[in-house]
Amino acid sequence: KISSNSVIKMVSCPRCGSEATKPSKEWKYRMLRVELFKCLKCDKTFKAYYKENKLAYTIQNESEMPAELERSLP
Repeated sequence: KISSNSVIKMVSCPRCGSEATKPSKEWKYRMLRVELFKCLKCDKTFKAYYKENKLAYTIQNESEMPAELERSLP
């Protein structure tokens, strides 16, 4: 939920670098706020993790990773 005096922050897709503005879902996970985005350019989803209202990192969904990256996971 964005208040009228909030600044909209752009989040970049970790796959293609395109910017996303509105999350499709938000939730809390321990000390983090998580937002789920769907990239309009590459049509993939990714999560942005915020700690103390600052973007900590983004992660693309494992099920949507390229095959060569999936094979390199432990």
